[in-house]
Amino acid sequence: MTFENMSCVNAICVICVTQLKEADQEAEMDSVALRCGHVFHKPCLDDWFQRKQICPTCQAIGRNEDMLKLFFTNETDNKRTDGVYESIDKRTENLETVIASFHELKNEFGLLETQMMSLQ
Repeated sequence: MTFENMSCVNAICVICVTQLKEADQEAEMDSVALRCGHVFHKPCLDDWFQRKQICPTCQAIGRNEDMLKLFFTNETDNKRTDGVYESIDKRTENLETVIASFHELKNEFGLLETQMMSLQ
């Protein structure tokens, strides 16, 4: 999934009603998900859980241990990954060429072996 501007993801924390963002170390606004799949800012959910131990969206039972930190992929990560895939594709093509050459040589060796046996 590629995002043109990865400062925000198109998702909203229903507790503070602001967009979820990639982790900002200064603001410590990590995004987390609960087992039910709903996502929030970690500080917002921490505050919520001090009052109620349920998901603010679906009312499923939730605890701090149920929080799963989310990591968003940014465009830089995608470009780096694309380069890796291109490298893998080239190496796969090279490997396929080597394997084809190996099979040709193996067949040629078999023919030469047969000819040598007939000469004996």
